Amino acid sequence: MKEALLGSGGAIGMSGLTVIVSMLALLFAKYGANHRFAIPFSLAVFIMAAASVTLVPAILGILGRKSFYPFAPLTPEQRAVKEAKRGKPVRGQRAVGRMSETLGRMVTEKPKTILVVSLVVLIALAGVSSQIKYTFNLLSSFPETMPSREGFTLLSEHYSPGTLAPAKVMVDTEGNKVDAGARLKALSFVDSVSEPVKGKTNPDIVAYDVLFKDDPFELESIHHIPDLYAAAEASLQDAGVANAGSHVRVSGQTAEQYDTEKVTSKDTKVVIPIVIGIIALLLLVYLRSLVAMVYLMATVLLSYFSALGAGWLILHTFFGTEAIQGLIPLYAFVFLVALGEDYNIFMVSGIWKASKTHKLKEAIRLGVSSTSSVITSAGLILAGTFAVLSVLPIQVLVQFGVICAVGVLLDTFVVRPFLVPTITLLLGRAAFWPGKPGTPADERSASRPGI
Repeated sequence: MKEALLGSGGAIGMSGLTVIVSMLALLFAKYGANHRFAIPFSLAVFIMAAASVTLVPAILGILGRKSFYPFAPLTPEQRAVKEAKRGKPVRGQRAVGRMSETLGRMVTEKPKTILVVSLVVLIALAGVSSQIKYTFNLLSSFPETMPSREGFTLLSEHYSPGTLAPAKVMVDTEGNKVDAGARLKALSFVDSVSEPVKGKTNPDIVAYDVLFKDDPFELESIHHIPDLYAAAEASLQDAGVANAGSHVRVSGQTAEQYDTEKVTSKDTKVVIPIVIGIIALLLLVYLRSLVAMVYLMATVLLSYFSALGAGWLILHTFFGTEAIQGLIPLYAFVFLVALGEDYNIFMVSGIWKASKTHKLKEAIRLGVSSTSSVITSAGLILAGTFAVLSVLPIQVLVQFGVICAVGVLLDTFVVRPFLVPTITLLLGRAAFWPGKPGTPADERSASRPGI
């Protein structure tokens, strides 16, 4: 137990820290749903990480080998006694499984071939991500059989699609005679405009209900919201109202989705660089290698875009999805980049550790072999957990689950076992620059007297 904690404690702690800080980066988001996501999930990850290095070892220490029943591992002495009782010769116990050994040999014997194949697959999938269509239509997330969805369908069949969600345009005329309705009716995407309604407490406030010709929840209609502002503002300017832009407001579900798209886009541009920067800094501090930090971040980013592309292919082909929710890329990025670096940290730590006593090629073989089964098991469990979301009726959860499940599988079976080790091998000792082989933070700490 002591050896396990000393050997893996640093990697586990750093892995947990990358996920926690990635979640906390959402505190910089302005959109409420994104912002409120940060604290609960980061706290949950912190508790799980703490339990993995305290509670779990304590339970294993209390239960002893019984905790592994019915496949409890044996020491060489115990194995010898057991084989002697059976009258069989004592066989050596394999440190790692045959599949893990084969994988370790494969990446060290044909690194260039494996690197090219891995890059071709990932880049091809990443290219598909540019074809993804996005939507902020929350109504499309619900099953078509829901009464409310059926009601909206019937309404759109017998009336103008804009009837589903009229946009309300309000102008402050400041007592001037303003005919904003005429300007609004002249817009090509507008089906009809209601008669003006004056405010009860302030008759200078005049409101119009605007019906779109197309579905008011689709991006085409959402992107026409600025045109409504411009038309209403122009009508106020014609009437001589000063500072006309500050006298116009547009509300309704279409306007709400327009604001959601704008705020989410800003959040993405803010949160993603923060996540990249923080994780890169953590990798640099832990591995003491600028080169390793760069290519590890690059592989995870490539894996993220590949997951989007592969997820879109699956959703579009097998689920009939026409567009994915606009909030998903940000959530998927935070999860996949953090979790992807988890696996990289665990495996690279094994390579760094082995490089202290072996040549780099042998260290990579040992590092890949020793971590393969653990990371593969963890990846399968996590991917399966995300995949469960695909059977839910809410489409936004289905889309998130499929993309994250695919991303975890790509990290588990392509990036971690093939791409990262081959890059490390081909770079040679340069992969450790400016540090030296075998100097991750937990190794230095563990080697100090009294630790």
